[in-house]
Amino acid sequence: MLRINRDPETPDIGSDIDPYALLGHLSLGVVVCEIDERRGNPILIANEQAKSLLMITDTSIRDWCLDDVSVLEFGEPLLSEFHRAVKTQRPVHYEWDLEFNGQTRNFACEITPLETACGQSPRVMCTLADRTAEKRAGANLLHHALHDGLTGLPNRSHFLNRLEEAVARCHGEENRACAVLMLNVNRFQLINESFGHPAGDAFLIDLANSLRGCLRGTDILARFNGDEFAILIDDISGLDDATGLAARIHQMMEAPRMVSDSEAYMSVSIGISTTQTSHMHPENMIRDADISMHRSKNLGRSRTEVFARDTHIVRTGQIQLETDLRKAIENEELELFYQPIIDLEQGRTIAFEALTRWHHPERGFVSPVDFIPLAEDTGLILPLGRWAMLESCRQLRAWQSSFAGTKDLFVNVNMSAVQFLQDDIPATVAQCLKETGIQGRNLRLELTESALVADPDGAAECLHAIKRLGPTLALDDFGTGYSSLNYLNNFPIDCIKIDRSFVGRVDRDDQSAKIIRIITMLADTLKMSVVAEGIENSEQHMMMRSLGCRYGQGFLFSRPLPKEEATAHLKASLK
Repeated sequence: MLRINRDPETPDIGSDIDPYALLGHLSLGVVVCEIDERRGNPILIANEQAKSLLMITDTSIRDWCLDDVSVLEFGEPLLSEFHRAVKTQRPVHYEWDLEFNGQTRNFACEITPLETACGQSPRVMCTLADRTAEKRAGANLLHHALHDGLTGLPNRSHFLNRLEEAVARCHGEENRACAVLMLNVNRFQLINESFGHPAGDAFLIDLANSLRGCLRGTDILARFNGDEFAILIDDISGLDDATGLAARIHQMMEAPRMVSDSEAYMSVSIGISTTQTSHMHPENMIRDADISMHRSKNLGRSRTEVFARDTHIVRTGQIQLETDLRKAIENEELELFYQPIIDLEQGRTIAFEALTRWHHPERGFVSPVDFIPLAEDTGLILPLGRWAMLESCRQLRAWQSSFAGTKDLFVNVNMSAVQFLQDDIPATVAQCLKETGIQGRNLRLELTESALVADPDGAAECLHAIKRLGPTLALDDFGTGYSSLNYLNNFPIDCIKIDRSFVGRVDRDDQSAKIIRIITMLADTLKMSVVAEGIENSEQHMMMRSLGCRYGQGFLFSRPLPKEEATAHLKASLK
């Protein structure tokens, strides 16, 4: 509650200072309103910016009441929030959209209850701001970051985000499947060499438009690079849906295409992978479709090849790898490495992210890129995830017992989308906290959008159950999909982890810097912390600090460390 000692009409802040003139210099609208229904909720103070936003045209506001602006759909939502602030005696943040002359404008306000004398009606102070330009700028920046500049199609990052969502839905529904088609234009280089790159660009734009005409309304077409395109078909009834689309594309390519006033006959090679024939992991589906596409090019032009998972598994030894992974989990042969998360201002370690590593007795180091998707496909991710959470909590407890000043240290544990959908995460969290004795606030769970999209209502219920146990939640890889902003609003997220693809370009790409600035401002408004992933040099470090990012991790500070080296790192950071 804000205390005001004197009546606002008799300010005592210096005889040569006009408080109303000071309000006029603020970029925000300021309104003080008395909550008195009988008098129409009179407006006691309104600076020029507030009058403009509320469309108050009178030079004096003494006869104006909040009820007078309700016809503009301003007063009614504001009054409701005013009552909430008075009832709770706490500041209230509120945002809403209004239609003005066919255009949507976004407004935000901060409402603070004021302390009044006994017998006086309640009063509130409200700051108003028109956020429309910021909202539009943010949307434009995200659009450009996620779309191909030549064709306007989604780029690889956007496609991968949508594919993660589709695969998550397939995990959640037994009979659901989706497919990826990778397309490559045969002999495209001849167009650039014969007619020049502008003609090649025009050809790609024309091809993109033609490919759109072959798709259903729910299909996603993306351009990865050069003459390579990808298509996502969500919710297929069978492989025929994917091969039928490929056939339509080949038929469409039979017609000649105009290139610099000349007719050219071009063809494409297509590779297909589905959640029925490939690994149910987004990156692997793209890889498998790409493998099949290159195989179709090698076998001849205008062909379609479907990825055969069983054949590929036998060829690459995945069956044996699955057996070895199962034994490694049962015998606790896996190891956790810990990557420090740093306070970028103070340089101290505030947390560690736990990362699973596997040193195979015969194969040596096995990359998580290989065994994590395998664990997800086979269901081994469930015992693996439980082990990783318990082991992380044990290690944190050991550090807290060994070093003073670590009561606020926490550990980040990643949750797979499959684990989130199929396991009882709140029960696992409760068991880990009980067994290790650490406080819930010292555990932070990291999840991606794909863990939330299959069942948003169920996800919200699960996350709130986790929050009641004390742990905090981080949304990983933030910025790679449009839906991220919705998740911040609908789920109890505490931390945003900015995707390394933005951080890696921040020192040479002004657009990435602008996006990061918007993310940090958004997080600050929502009272969330921000961690920048993948900081690799001092320039990126300095840029992230200047853009308002408080925390970071990356090879500049430390690679993931085995527990002995992580312990030494922590000991050194506490000195």
